[in-house]
Amino acid sequence: MSQELQISKLESNDKIHLIQKLSIFTDHLDIEETRVKKYLQFNSVKNTINQVIKINDEIIGFYSYTINSKNLYISWIFFFKEYRKKGFGKKILIELEKIVKENSLEVIVGRIKEDNKLSQDFSYNNNFKELKKEGDDIIFVKYFK
Repeated sequence: MSQELQISKLESNDKIHLIQKLSIFTDHLDIEETRVKKYLQFNSVKNTINQVIKINDEIIGFYSYTINSKNLYISWIFFFKEYRKKGFGKKILIELEKIVKENSLEVIVGRIKEDNKLSQDFSYNNNFKELKKEGDDIIFVKYFK
């Protein structure tokens, strides 16, 4: 049985809920969850579109992106551990690719920490190419034109 994802704008109460959920087991957060918590607490970048992902009204993750000129920049695609590797990331990527096509954009760009092998594998498996390394980040791109 396929689970239906609900995607909507990340509202203040969703942000609070995500931070609270990430705060419950602070000692057990993996490094990516720690980064997400900091992002949610301190991010106020203009023009960033933040979306919450739910199943049956339960928050399972979020994603965020910006559109600039001919590019869509992915800031985050995040799922809580129990929802990873279940195909949800692919569904979000398909939504982002629709946005690219609808807006005649040329490239999706993502920045992934060098220690985040799960996200790197996801990128490679979805036809992203490694463009370059910047510090402890790897820049991945997927071209559409």
